[in-house]
Amino acid sequence: MPGPRANIIIKGLFFVVVFLTPVGWVLMTAVIVRDKREREKHHVARREKKSDYERFP
Repeated sequence: MPGPRANIIIKGLFFVVVFLTPVGWVLMTAVIVRDKREREKHHVARREKKSDYERFP
């Protein structure tokens, strides 16, 4: 039988894993979504520049 301290450590590790896994997923998702939005902004900016050149040759 593990001692009470080991039991607390195991419970703590289990809690950390269970608690941090969804947090990690949320953070990863937020980073990916932000990256996509930044890329879309750049694409939109490029399109606007192109249309400006087309408007004023």
